[in-house]
Amino acid sequence: MPVDFNFVSIPERTIEYENGKKQKVNSFEIATACVSIDQFKAFQQATGYVTDGELLYQQDEEMTSYRYFDNDIILGVPDFQLGTMAACCMTFRDADSFCKYFNYRLPTEDEWMAASLVVDGVYHTDRRNKDKWPEIWNGKGLILEKLPYFLDNICGNITSTFVATKNVSRYGPLWFKDTRWLEWETFNRRLSDIDEIELDRCFRVCRP
Repeated sequence: MPVDFNFVSIPERTIEYENGKKQKVNSFEIATACVSIDQFKAFQQATGYVTDGELLYQQDEEMTSYRYFDNDIILGVPDFQLGTMAACCMTFRDADSFCKYFNYRLPTEDEWMAASLVVDGVYHTDRRNKDKWPEIWNGKGLILEKLPYFLDNICGNITSTFVATKNVSRYGPLWFKDTRWLEWETFNRRLSDIDEIELDRCFRVCRP
């Protein structure tokens, strides 16, 4: 069963990390939305795969909050909307298995940094550029109809990058344009084991 995504093309750019390091990133294509609950369920139905969150629940039934289809992030979401919500509580192992089966791949950390700076199809070289912020943020949420190409999720996004044995996940892109960027400086990047579960971590796919 194929799983389809809408993709946005990210042009070749040089990105800059928090420590000032600069890195050239070749052009690539990344999904405009995270893998959804329905999309991950399709993968499970085709393969019988069991997520690390579900394995944890099998060991302790009180750990319901770490299953991608039953967790605190989607608490209260109407049933008819659940399938389109991002599949959270993902680990690198979960995300990598999904990508390999459907012939996609995870973005590198460099690519995620580049993708996080795309607003409405326009690449912004300054992550603290607030010129468009009043147009896309009304104080309560993103005005998505103004952002056909905005990568709108703020949860942790799993990358294919490792530091030693730890996998890198990056938050954004909202944090990259938020006035509170400096407050979140250390929150933006996390290092985790490949089977480590975090409630608010999801993933996007890139074309091979």
